[in-house]
Amino acid sequence: MKKLIIQHIKNCKLKKTIIAIAIALAVSKGTYAQTGMPEMAKMNKDSIPDKKQAGMDMNNSMATMVHPFFTHMGMPHKTGTYNLRFAVFSTQIDKKSEADFALQFETGLTKFMGLHLVLQSDKTEIMFQFAGLKSKNGMNAFSPLIEFEIPTHEGIYTQIGFASTLSNTRVAFHQVLHYGLREKNFEGGTAVVYRLSNNIFLVTEVLGEKKQDEQAIVNLLAGFKIRVKSYLLLGLGIQFPITANRDFSSQFVFQPDLQLKN
Repeated sequence: MKKLIIQHIKNCKLKKTIIAIAIALAVSKGTYAQTGMPEMAKMNKDSIPDKKQAGMDMNNSMATMVHPFFTHMGMPHKTGTYNLRFAVFSTQIDKKSEADFALQFETGLTKFMGLHLVLQSDKTEIMFQFAGLKSKNGMNAFSPLIEFEIPTHEGIYTQIGFASTLSNTRVAFHQVLHYGLREKNFEGGTAVVYRLSNNIFLVTEVLGEKKQDEQAIVNLLAGFKIRVKSYLLLGLGIQFPITANRDFSSQFVFQPDLQLKN
């Protein structure tokens, strides 16, 4: 009888121990679920980048950084960024072909001022572009500018003007207008850059000049640029006049576009 009583007591103690362990496990599991799991889920959610936002940022950069062939963009370059475009021309004049070139270089000098150099066979242009208005996302801007044109055998011509850009993740519209203080002439251009894909861009430009006592000259350019490296694009286009007053009958343009930054 004594042995049965002792065995009963041991069984009771074992049951109580098992029940206590089960309760402890249930409580700890509930506490972990209420405190640990949501925090881990939140941490994981916060640590995963927003793919959609990342894609938009990439598209924004591409839409604003791909230059037209000749039209200025509406904002100066940032300091530490550089753009070099070397254009080779094949121009048809009275059924004859002539070859020429143009070298364009852009960079940022300060936070509010950029430099744009254009070197051609007959002249050199030095332009300073000033940051005027700019949207928060950096895709829309307006900037005044001043340009000094140095002909090979003549004096320095000064031009003043402005440039602007309106863009989104798919298309960018650029515009520039110059006024020559000495020649009293207008030069300008508009360009549309359409992002067909992350590496292919369609470019259309209208370029014109109006000299005093002369009819205006307006040319239309159509082409495309292909990104072959993250820092290099290759552009090919054709330009032809759409007015009676003209400098050539047609012109082919091949332009490597090099983008660098520190």
